[in-house]
Amino acid sequence: MAKLKPGLCSLKDFVAYVWSFYGTGEIHSDYFYNDLTLKEVQAACALRYQSPVYSGESIDREAVRDILTYARNINVKDNFLSLFSITLNEPPNPRWSTHDAP
Repeated sequence: MAKLKPGLCSLKDFVAYVWSFYGTGEIHSDYFYNDLTLKEVQAACALRYQSPVYSGESIDREAVRDILTYARNINVKDNFLSLFSITLNEPPNPRWSTHDAP
């Protein structure tokens, strides 16, 4: 087991945290087509855990998502479009405008 970094969560806790977002049946499991394995998450988390900028927070979870996206050769644009059923022929939402942007 990896040695706990001072003041940060353990690798085991980090894996559980990431799994709680992307694991089967979790809030973002669709991103990985509901077939992500715990072994994949453990491997990606281990890579991020070794990073000198690891803090065990959401930025690290997102980095793990990016590692898994790359490892699975997921086309982010196609995945986004399919997840939200957006087509390029769909008219823009009239409730949103460029004036709404911060």
